Amino acid sequence: MSPLMALWMAVLAPLTAVRGVSVAPVGDRTEIIITVDGQVSVKDFTLDNPARLVLDIEGARYALPRERFVGIDRGGIRSLRASQFRASIVRVVFDLSQPVQYTVQREDGEIRVSFPNPAGAFEPWHAGAVMAAAAQPNGAARAAPPVARVAAPTTAAPGAAPAPQLVAAAREPYSAASGPYGRRAAQQSQQPRITVHFQDSPIVDVLVTFAEFSGRSIVPG
Repeated sequence: MSPLMALWMAVLAPLTAVRGVSVAPVGDRTEIIITVDGQVSVKDFTLDNPARLVLDIEGARYALPRERFVGIDRGGIRSLRASQFRASIVRVVFDLSQPVQYTVQREDGEIRVSFPNPAGAFEPWHAGAVMAAAAQPNGAARAAPPVARVAAPTTAAPGAAPAPQLVAAAREPYSAASGPYGRRAAQQSQQPRITVHFQDSPIVDVLVTFAEFSGRSIVPG
């Protein structure tokens, strides 16, 4: 096959969608799972000052909900950035708390990156579509990713009006019996709260994170 023909076939071939990414604890290791629709090839490398892990996913198109995910801060991962780096390459960059020794494995519908967890136990995190039945090594069942997380409100000063509380909205259809808000409000009050810290982050990224976690639209003025 001539080089020109090979180039045309590469251009015309359908690209595999990169649809989801998750970070989860697996034993004493941090595991990153990138969900893809089909076969891809992966090139990986690291950068220093600051420490970063870069994956170039070839034969792929970008289908995640946005390009920056800040405030992850778990399992040694601070944040991640991803985009359509080239016409058929999706680049995913993980900002790390420190350099790591890692492994990369390709499986059916997944790319798995694993490295020693430097930060202790943490709650899983995910964005986009994540495979519902991803199995752990040795056949153990993998914990399902949690629902959206939000920032816990700060305590108001004496005499001041209480700050509004942001909680994860339970997505359920409207019910005439319970009303549009009654049952939802009851479920919201039972949702666990966590604290999210942002440092040197653009306000638009902060608002987008709140919108994603709460399931609501936030439009900056």
